[in-house]
Amino acid sequence: MENISDRIIEIIKALGVNKSEFARRLNVTPSYISKLGKEPERMPSERMIIDICRTFNVSYEWLTTGQGEIFSEVTDSAIDALTKAYNLDDIDKEIVSTYVKMNQQERQALKNFIKTLIK
Repeated sequence: MENISDRIIEIIKALGVNKSEFARRLNVTPSYISKLGKEPERMPSERMIIDICRTFNVSYEWLTTGQGEIFSEVTDSAIDALTKAYNLDDIDKEIVSTYVKMNQQERQALKNFIKTLIK
C-alpha cells in the first residue's frame, strides 16, 4: 500500500528533479528527503505536507490519501488575475496557462530554447 513517503518520491519523479533540488526548494536537507524514501513509515509533518503542496502545486488530497490527481489544476481565476494585472492578450494567456502545466523538464527545455533565440 502506498503511503505519503512513497507519494513524495512519486512527486520528485513526476517533476523530473533530483532529491537535492526538491529538498532545496523546501528548505530542508537532502538527507531528510532521502530518509523518507528509505523509511516509508517515516511521516512528514503537516507543515511539510502543506509546503510540498504549495511549492509544487500538489493536491493535498492526493498527497495525504492517494485519491485524485497528483497536481492541482491551476485555477482560471489565477490566470485571469495575471491577465488583468499584466494586460495579457489571449495568446499571452494561453502561453502562461500552458507553461504552468508543464513539468520541470518541459519547462527547462522551453527555457533552453528561448535562450537560443535570445542569442
